[in-house]
Amino acid sequence: MFCKEGMAIDVQTFNILVDIMVKRGIKPVAVTYNSLVDGHCLRGEMDKARKVFDKMIAKSCETNLLSHNNLINGYCKNKRIDEAFALFEQMISKGLIANVVTYNSLIDGLCKVGRTVTTLL
Repeated sequence: MFCKEGMAIDVQTFNILVDIMVKRGIKPVAVTYNSLVDGHCLRGEMDKARKVFDKMIAKSCETNLLSHNNLINGYCKNKRIDEAFALFEQMISKGLIANVVTYNSLIDGLCKVGRTVTTLL
């Protein structure tokens, strides 16, 4: 993750900042959780990313398209295509509408694992 000045912020530091927020009574919002999920995905820490996503839901913070796209993209980049499609199905059943980012991630994931794109049809 990067701040406006372009300096990298590691995921552990970000996690500490979120813990401080909570201790001070500041409730993390979707943007906060989405940043954490994305940071873990970029590091290939998919189990940690999923825990943050699940924590977001447990804390009654609404997931949105970006929440799902971050995790779907992370799964695809890490060749965990079945988990990506399971989350995609959950997203659709929740009433969220997939966009070009969603489909590009899934297509890229299918190519990474050697499945043909016709799987989507």
